[in-house]
This record gives sequence, structure tokens and C-alpha cells, in this order.
Amino acid sequence: MERRTEWSKVLLGAYAFLPAAAEAAKKEALSLAMSGFSYRGDLAALMGEIIACNRRIEGYINAKVITDGALRAIGSEKASLLKRRYRDMASIEAIARELGVSVRTAFRRCADALTSFAKANARRGYGDDWFEQRYSKDALFCKVAEMLCRRENAMPKTGCEAEDKPAAGMKRRSDAVPYAVV
Repeated sequence: MERRTEWSKVLLGAYAFLPAAAEAAKKEALSLAMSGFSYRGDLAALMGEIIACNRRIEGYINAKVITDGALRAIGSEKASLLKRRYRDMASIEAIARELGVSVRTAFRRCADALTSFAKANARRGYGDDWFEQRYSKDALFCKVAEMLCRRENAMPKTGCEAEDKPAAGMKRRSDAVPYAVV
């Protein structure tokens, strides 16, 4: 699997969770702000936490807008395949049955759609480095990467910094080229 599609998989896998994650971060920011009235600690630290929540909200909104734009750019047939595969978590076998094609053909079509999605993002300036810099330490994207890793029977290469965060690296056992989402 090519490295340039790893972030595309994570982005597509996280897509369905982005609105709820943004809402949760919004509630956390509001709760922190309201606690400021009775807060007896370092107000600068509290403000830093509120700003971090707002940056997460901005990141989730940006991820959704970027994903929507790339899905529009690749066309409805490819977008439908990717939504079915990553949002609905359908297996290649299920997609093949729905399309009435062989598993290998369904796999090639999904791989082609994923590559088109990655290229559409790269053309708009959102390559792996951009995603890596902005989302590699975010718990949502780490969790989605771990979920995809397990789903694809892959072996995690690296983890998020905190022990309670899931592994974010995705590496198939058969791949010879190392890469990591983190």
C-alpha cells in the first residue's frame, strides 16, 4: 500500500465522527470557560485548554471540508465506493457482491478511488505532510488509525504519545516500505 493513501484512509474513516467530535470539543470548551468563574488555579493554563479545544474544533471542521471537497472532485462513483468502504466499513467482498464483480475487481476499484482521493487532496495542497502536522497527535485520528489497522489485519508500527491513546501507525505485514501516520 502506498504511503500517500494512509492519511486518506484515516480521513475517510474519521469522516462520520467529525461532527460529533467537534460538538464534544465545543462542549468541553464551554465547560472550561464556565468553570473559569470559580477557577482558583492558573488562568493562563485554563485559557490554553480552551484555546486547544477551539483548535480541535477548527481541525475537525477543516477535515470535513477537505474530505467533502476531495469526494466531489473524484466523482460520484468513486466517492460512493469510498463512502461504502470507509464510512460504512463494508468489506471488499460485500462491495464486490453489491457491484456484481469479482473481489479483485472491487479491490482495484477501491484502490483506484482511494488514490484519486489522495491525489485530489494533494492537488489542493493537502498532502501527507500537511495532515501529519495537523492531525497526527489528535486522539480521534489516532483511534481511527488503530481501528483501520485492526480491520485490515495490519500491524501497528508506532503509537500515539500517551499510553492510553491507540496506535496511530498503520503497516501491513506484507509492506516493505515503512511509513507511519504519527
